[in-house]
Amino acid sequence: MKKAVLLGTALLLSLSSCSNPLIPKATGGEEIVYDPANVRTDIKPLEPTTEPPAVPLYSENERIICKIRHYKTDSPEKSVFVVQADGKVWYGTYTQNEGQIGTDNILRKSDGTEEQNFTLMDDLWMDAVLTEDAEDDFMLFGEITQLGTFDSKIMDELKKLAEKVSPDKPYTGTVNAGSSVTDYYYADVCAKNGEEWVRVPVMAEFGSKKLITSDSNAKTIISEVMVSEMFEKFLHS
Repeated sequence: MKKAVLLGTALLLSLSSCSNPLIPKATGGEEIVYDPANVRTDIKPLEPTTEPPAVPLYSENERIICKIRHYKTDSPEKSVFVVQADGKVWYGTYTQNEGQIGTDNILRKSDGTEEQNFTLMDDLWMDAVLTEDAEDDFMLFGEITQLGTFDSKIMDELKKLAEKVSPDKPYTGTVNAGSSVTDYYYADVCAKNGEEWVRVPVMAEFGSKKLITSDSNAKTIISEVMVSEMFEKFLHS
């Protein structure tokens, strides 16, 4: 039994030395002395990385050219009309009690605070789409409705206008629209700020009263979008 164990051990050692490329093999019956100087020491171990590659959350085609929010004073639901850079036009709705916007365009919250330059959830959503920041990204609309696609010529014009929109000219001020007005419309467009795209609030409309940017390029984007057949579908949806 002991002899069999010794033979088996010798066989395993023989196979191990044949399969290991770092151990010299004996040839012609000569004894080979293991020399550690012949072993490579310049091999660097693989270093695993914990950071994923930088992959944009949204493509250039999904960049938002224009967003128009329909706000109703008697409902927490907001409807949002969206024009993408690839010409796709759709709208989505979301419901969240973010406070009450008065006819003076001031947001009053349940804790008693007031905000004149306020930001709602769909504004934060558009900011996340434009910045492509994974930490800020979130799903806002439970369901969206496709309205159609703008003609390529129209989209080329809108994108050229967006390239010229100033990021420093949002609409400002307050308004006194009167208590009979119950439907407000807020418009935002994208603008180039250095190498980044940013959202610029350019219009707030309350019936016949309107607050609007002084930027002519942004004005043209909004006027062309709001007279389109797509926007008419949105109004009657």
